Amino acid sequence: MSLLNQTLKKANQLIIAKQYNKAIHLITPLLQSHQDTDILVTSYALLGKSFYKTEAFDLAIENFQKAIQLSPEDDRLYYYIGITYLALNHLISAEESFQKAILLNPNRENYFLNLGATCRHLEKLDAAEKCYRSILALNPNSTKAYRNMSLCIRYESIDHPDRHHIEQIMQHQKLSNEEKAQCYFSLGKIFRDCNIIDKAIDYYSVGNFFKHKTHSFNVSQYTQKIDSIIKLFPESIFSVQREASEQTPIFIIGIPRSGKTLVEKCLSKHKMVFALEEFGMIDKLVFNSGRENHYINLFSDMKRDLTIALTENLAKHYKKQMAMRARSYLKNSNFSFSQGADSLSSAVYADVNEQHKRSCNEGAMKNGIFEIAPTQAFDYFTDTTPCNFRYLGFIAMMFPNAKLIHVVRDPLDHILQIFFKYFSTGNFWAYDIANIVQYYIEYRRIMTYWEKTLKLDIKTIQYESLIQDPAKTIQDIYEFTGLGKEMPEGMKQFQDALHDNEIHLWQQYQNYFSQYNYHLEKLKLFS
Repeated sequence: MSLLNQTLKKANQLIIAKQYNKAIHLITPLLQSHQDTDILVTSYALLGKSFYKTEAFDLAIENFQKAIQLSPEDDRLYYYIGITYLALNHLISAEESFQKAILLNPNRENYFLNLGATCRHLEKLDAAEKCYRSILALNPNSTKAYRNMSLCIRYESIDHPDRHHIEQIMQHQKLSNEEKAQCYFSLGKIFRDCNIIDKAIDYYSVGNFFKHKTHSFNVSQYTQKIDSIIKLFPESIFSVQREASEQTPIFIIGIPRSGKTLVEKCLSKHKMVFALEEFGMIDKLVFNSGRENHYINLFSDMKRDLTIALTENLAKHYKKQMAMRARSYLKNSNFSFSQGADSLSSAVYADVNEQHKRSCNEGAMKNGIFEIAPTQAFDYFTDTTPCNFRYLGFIAMMFPNAKLIHVVRDPLDHILQIFFKYFSTGNFWAYDIANIVQYYIEYRRIMTYWEKTLKLDIKTIQYESLIQDPAKTIQDIYEFTGLGKEMPEGMKQFQDALHDNEIHLWQQYQNYFSQYNYHLEKLKLFS
């Protein structure tokens, strides 16, 4: 193997080992010293992957585009750029990218899976269903395809062929616990659509059992985690006056299935609002890791004071990442494959790699964070990361003038919505009713503490009010955030699309959860 190929292999190994910055440093010199097309394509692709993993999405896209310009028949490059567009919520560009990848290679399940997810985000449910059926044509036993497809269809009969095919898979295939869970959640959706509640609950219960069996959750450790956070943030720590910052995010707080996304959608209708969605940056900046098992040790080991300098530095890094995400979005808003790869300027790529080289030389990139000027295109940013409710102490110190919207709904309806939800990653607490209840109680306990302790501007929005009286509730949200009274274009259609069939949902199902009454009684405090 030549030295050059060894270098590329080493770079790929670094990416697999999650040492993305080292990979970038290793690859970048190759772009200056080699003209071989294959070497350049591989180098740009590896750079794109590394930048994608560090969430430098604009640099990822530019390097993938350069690779595409040199190798326009490589389906993998369109897939890579597609998932980058999807991360930026550039859904049309993502859709075009995955379609191009499939056109070049129609035998990759993950291409159809990501195109299906994109179509679902675009509310093109028929197109999404076709994607999942294409997967089944390649792999008739794909439990993942059936689970995703079940979310695109309103089933009217339990005799639907999908049900029988899923049952055949369960009978004749050796399935992992995860695959079994996917089957049972799919069947639960079919029977729930057909209003056969007892069977739906049975299927969801078994699906949750297999998810719970696969992923453990320690309730007592989680309670200790909340205790540790509260102990870290006594009321006295917030008595220090902190300087207000510009372009402060709007944090939309709540656990999954509370209605956070709906609130963000109504805010992002405004042209000056950029939706960061589930940004996850507070978690990354505070702990430099999202691994659940490390939280208690991190809190107990945090001996240093939460100084103004420290929290201001965290805020600075958050805003850099916030600006980078917005700039990536704007920079790639107009690209379309219909324009052709040749329309991309080579100078752009030279500039990108020079920018990275300069950033590295100046020490401007640390842990994937680039020095980058704030964007002036948006005045407001929204962050709906589900775990942010745990970090309001940090948020209060980082952004003392932050606006917080706390979204709540009837706790029993909320518990039920979580019970019906299959989470692709994380949320290991969500697959056992007793764990869901305890997680909910701990969430409300720390929120009560924050509301009593913090000087932040927190507005509580009831999900039911948003659904049943959207005009007034949305007006309240806009006035609270400073967006004013004038509603943006498209808000009427947004309001008209809201439906109340998930309100008082618990009343239809409560008789099937009597064995959990001991746990559910604890929720009365929050009703």
